[in-house]
Amino acid sequence: MIINKDVMRDHNERSVLQAIVNHGPISRTEVSKLLGLNKVTVSDIIGSLTERKLVTSQGEARAAASGN
Repeated sequence: MIINKDVMRDHNERSVLQAIVNHGPISRTEVSKLLGLNKVTVSDIIGSLTERKLVTSQGEARAAASGN
């Protein structure tokens, strides 16, 4: 079976977003375990979702609130 990388990335991105909606707040590690995806893949996807302002990171929110 041949799977297009873009199709797989889109599927994984949707799965990560759905996991965040259903289980959030949730850590990247927990998302990785829940979906069976590599931690680097999850981090890349969450980074993309954050840039597009679809999700926020609680760690980033705390840092912004404290002025760091």
